[in-house]
Amino acid sequence: MKDRYRPIGLLHICPLFGLTRQAYYQYFREQQRTEMLFEMIIKQVLKIRKDHKAMDTRKLCTKLQPFLL
Repeated sequence: MKDRYRPIGLLHICPLFGLTRQAYYQYFREQQRTEMLFEMIIKQVLKIRKDHKAMDTRKLCTKLQPFLL
């Protein structure tokens, strides 16, 4: 949103959606953190699948538990 409507600015855009600038930035940071976490999990799953191609989902989840903690 910020990049798409750069000439207008967040000060004018956020109230149109009923948001504060702080809420926008909090949402943006949370999205980045979530995407980074998903990427890390996918890399770990691919690493496990590389060694154990026929592993079922339950066993995969069990192997992921230490990583997720």
